[in-house]
Amino acid sequence: MKSILCYGDSNTWGVDPEKPEKVTRIPYGERWPNVLQSRLGEGYYVIEDGVNGRTAGTDDPVLPYRNGLKTLHIALLAHMPLDLIIIMLGENDTKHRIGLLARDIVKGHERMVQAVRASGCGPDGGQCEILLVGPPVTGPNYAPDQEESFGFGREQSIRLPACVEKVARAMGCHYFDCNSISGNSPLDGIHIDKRTHRGLGEALAAYIRESIFT
Repeated sequence: MKSILCYGDSNTWGVDPEKPEKVTRIPYGERWPNVLQSRLGEGYYVIEDGVNGRTAGTDDPVLPYRNGLKTLHIALLAHMPLDLIIIMLGENDTKHRIGLLARDIVKGHERMVQAVRASGCGPDGGQCEILLVGPPVTGPNYAPDQEESFGFGREQSIRLPACVEKVARAMGCHYFDCNSISGNSPLDGIHIDKRTHRGLGEALAAYIRESIFT
């Protein structure tokens, strides 16, 4: 059985943009890791590890325990051995209070790739495959409570997928752009909706079968 870890933020956890009055999770089975599991079928074990507000390697001054680089090794230890880790992070690093350029955000991706390869989390203590996913671009319309945080970083959000792809190519990882399926919901500008969850899960399943575990 192939074990796959989906390591991400609220767009992996499954925040529902259709219910802005409170943080509501898209039901199990409709989130992209669950769709990925159903499309891959028997012989694959897909693990969800999404945390709201998780970054690619930055300490958020408001939300603790969100640095994806710092918590990565815990996830690897918890779920090893792994055949594949899918990392979809970086959107939260564009927040105004963090304020990083896209080229700096992906330093976190580089360090995560290095950490995975140094961990021995693959089968028999070896390497696992790494798939970096270009995160969805934010905006251009935002919910009122999100515009101040994310509107400032929209330009960097637009540049980020290409920067993630550059890291993937340079470090010999696989790459998939979430924006090739769809962007964030126009309802809040930062979360993908159920339709995109389904499309992303289906597209990643096809990519994994065709390009990773052929």
